[in-house]
Amino acid sequence: MVEEKGGKVILKRPGHTFIKFAGQQNRAYLCIEYSVHIYFAENDYIDDALFGALMLLKYMKKGIDINNLNIPEFTWLEKDIPRNNPNLIDKVKEYGKNNGFILNDLNGDLDGIELLKDNLRILVRYSDTEPLYRVVIVSYDKSIHVKKIFEEIVKLNT
Repeated sequence: MVEEKGGKVILKRPGHTFIKFAGQQNRAYLCIEYSVHIYFAENDYIDDALFGALMLLKYMKKGIDINNLNIPEFTWLEKDIPRNNPNLIDKVKEYGKNNGFILNDLNGDLDGIELLKDNLRILVRYSDTEPLYRVVIVSYDKSIHVKKIFEEIVKLNT
C-alpha cells in the first residue's frame, strides 16, 4: 500500500536502534515496526504515541479525511510462543517451501523468517527481550484462517 501511494518500503531488523539508524541513513519521513511502533523524523525517530496522535491531528487539520484513505481491511494475529524448539525458524522455512511461500530473511538481517504468499504474510522471529518467538500473521484475504496457520506454527515448535 505504501508503494502504491508513491512511498518506498525498506525492511530492516526490528528494534529502536536499528529502526532509528535505518531512518537516518535513508532520510525516511516515517518508520513503522509491525509491532505498531511509529517513528517520525520530526521527532528524531523516537517512538512516542502522543507525538503520533498529534501528527495525525496535524494532517486532519490540513484537510486529509482519514475516513477516505481506502485502507484495505486485513486480519492481524500477533502472539508469542515459548522457545520450546531451538530449530523453529528452520522448520518454518521448510513449512514455507512446502506451501509455496517466498522466503525472506533480509539477507540474514532479520532475526527470523518472513514468508510471503499472495495476500498473506507470516513473520516468525526471536524476541530480543524474552525467551519467546514472536509470530505475526497478516492477511488481506478474509478466507485465509490466520488462527489455523498459527496453530500449524505452534505444532512445529514441539
